[in-house]
Amino acid sequence: MTEGLGFFASVPEDSMERTFTTTGRAVPYLELKVVDKDGKMVPMGSPGELWVRGYIVMLGYWGDEAKTRETITADGWLKTG
Repeated sequence: MTEGLGFFASVPEDSMERTFTTTGRAVPYLELKVVDKDGKMVPMGSPGELWVRGYIVMLGYWGDEAKTRETITADGWLKTG
């Protein structure tokens, strides 16, 4: 994903199982949530779409306001799809 940089990371203290079976830990300067089709948060472990927000997330698509509005909410959440 090029709309943001470094959403997740592994650290040396992580177990081998965690390193090989997950995408890592969310970085501390990023907010994450999983939402349903209406943008409402779902319970832990439920399927949904990952939304991210933080200073490492792009502000928008250059010269494409329509795509920006489709992809980023008014309060800054990037819909990862």
